[in-house]
Amino acid sequence: MKKTLVALSLVVVAVVLLAFTLVACGSEEVTATTPVATTPKAPVATTPVATQPGNVTTTPTTTPGTSTAITTTTPGTSTAITTTPGTTTPITTATGSLTPNGEGVYEIGSAEDLIAFRIEADGIGKAYTAKLTADIDMTGKAWTPIYSFDGTIDGDGHVISGIHLENTDFVGNGSGILVDHLEAGGVIKNLTLRDCSLTAVAAELGTIARSFVGGVAGFADRGHFENIKLENVDVSLTGVFGEQINVGGICGCAQNNSTVTNAISFYGCTLDANSSVYAVGTGRAPNCGGIVGSTDGSTEDKLDMKDCVNYASITSSDWTAGLLGSGSAKGDNKITNCANYGAISSTGDAAASLVASAGNHPMTIKDCVASGAITCSKVAAGVCAVNNTNVTSENNEETATFNAVTNE
Repeated sequence: MKKTLVALSLVVVAVVLLAFTLVACGSEEVTATTPVATTPKAPVATTPVATQPGNVTTTPTTTPGTSTAITTTTPGTSTAITTTPGTTTPITTATGSLTPNGEGVYEIGSAEDLIAFRIEADGIGKAYTAKLTADIDMTGKAWTPIYSFDGTIDGDGHVISGIHLENTDFVGNGSGILVDHLEAGGVIKNLTLRDCSLTAVAAELGTIARSFVGGVAGFADRGHFENIKLENVDVSLTGVFGEQINVGGICGCAQNNSTVTNAISFYGCTLDANSSVYAVGTGRAPNCGGIVGSTDGSTEDKLDMKDCVNYASITSSDWTAGLLGSGSAKGDNKITNCANYGAISSTGDAAASLVASAGNHPMTIKDCVASGAITCSKVAAGVCAVNNTNVTSENNEETATFNAVTNE
């Protein structure tokens, strides 16, 4: 009997254990799975992309917790951006600046380019070269002439228009529409200025003020001008004058030697009939010329002018001429194959179609045309009005008419 009870007890225990196991396992479905290995996300690496011409802004993917500067790239370049975790970099947008091409030439194709070049090229010793690639309209643009320039500006046959400068408190020194001072070796060529003006008013220039006002450059020291055209350009200086006042259609005063021709040189420069040069004031006598107001220099310096033509009206209160107001360069000066057809008027000592005064130095004027109406209160002439004993006149055509007047 006891054995039977023990056996039954064991059976009961086994059944209980089996039931407990089935209840525990049946409480949810168990599916055997294979663990999936996961990899932490890494920052997305960005590869610099070479941009096409034009400014392109790239926005990089950053690591959480960092900030990245967004940089506008220069045309044809790519920009790699490196961040430092935990730092903040300002976001900037670059607009670019004018830079030379592979040949070292600054290509100017817009008003903005011209302004940028002015800022970059100003200063002696830079000798930058610029070439226009399109006509440039400066209407409504803020323009300040290059103060000092000793490089080359090649218009390449293009036009700069719409520059209008007014200085109501002119105190002397050089003033030009493009350049105030064209320094040693400076060259301006193959360029047309159209619909431009320069107006200067001097309250009092004093007794020894040196003043140079010109349509292209105020003053040129060893400068060279070639194939320059002025169309509807007005240059004016008024007020109380001191000594050495010089006003010219192309340049106010030119002196010393050009690195191009070993001379003060003007080749193929023209003023049209819609242009004017005006230098009328009280005080000292001004030198005024359609091409250049005056020349100066040492014993080796000379004027070399050829193929220049003036159609503009030239008006002054003293030495006035279609080409040269007063020549003081001490070398062997030459004016060849030039002409004046503009009206010349002077209320001062002398006026001439070509040269008002040759100075005390030799000058050869050859194969030129002296035309236009000449009005003067004192001495008037076709080729040269004063110091013409120093002038060798060869094969010149004189068709100028004269209207003598008396000062009131």
